[in-house]
Amino acid sequence: MPMYLKPSMDSKHFQAQPLRTWDARSGESERAGLESIGEGSGASTYGIEAQRAIDADKWVMEGARVMWNDGDAKERLDYLCGRQKEQRGIIGEEKFWEELKVEIKQGIVRKRSIEEIIHFNPFYMVPKAGNKLRKILYFMKLNRAIAKQHFWIEDVITVTKTMKQGDYATQLDLEKAYHHLKVSKDFQTQIGFKFRGKAYCFVVLPFGWNRSTLLFCGVMQSTV
Repeated sequence: MPMYLKPSMDSKHFQAQPLRTWDARSGESERAGLESIGEGSGASTYGIEAQRAIDADKWVMEGARVMWNDGDAKERLDYLCGRQKEQRGIIGEEKFWEELKVEIKQGIVRKRSIEEIIHFNPFYMVPKAGNKLRKILYFMKLNRAIAKQHFWIEDVITVTKTMKQGDYATQLDLEKAYHHLKVSKDFQTQIGFKFRGKAYCFVVLPFGWNRSTLLFCGVMQSTV
């Protein structure tokens, strides 16, 4: 995610300047200031004023919610999923447990009672850079029940259009970027999973949910 910097007049350090961003609703570019970042309950709260451009301020504070395909989508999902049995013999089970313990400590995942979880989603481990494994929940049935929404992602062409002569650029690399934004308490019961006889759920945007990219890009689009 590009951030444009200009040299400070009274310092040798660089000073962050407002960045020209794109308003996905109006199709017009505008100036947006860089806001401070706060922390709380496993989520980072970005500049609320900037997020109001996409109505993100409400769901960033309250948590992301579900947009069902239709009035019966949730009931059909309940019928298809039910309470799934616990998976056994998954690849990288010990690694899964190691990552799970870290996520619990960081406030990304929370332990819940089995009765609290509506849907237990399958999960698996996938390879990632550095010969490591990433824990993924399989949300296929949940995603099919959720309304699809097309959105626009900035690319290199967008960056070249926003740059001006004399601008400087750097890069923001947010580790586990989705985990900086929380989900609503109601939705947490839909993104649960069971491991070694105990129930857990994500309290932040999980990888694999079809709206995670949309919501994350929307917040970053109006903030950076």
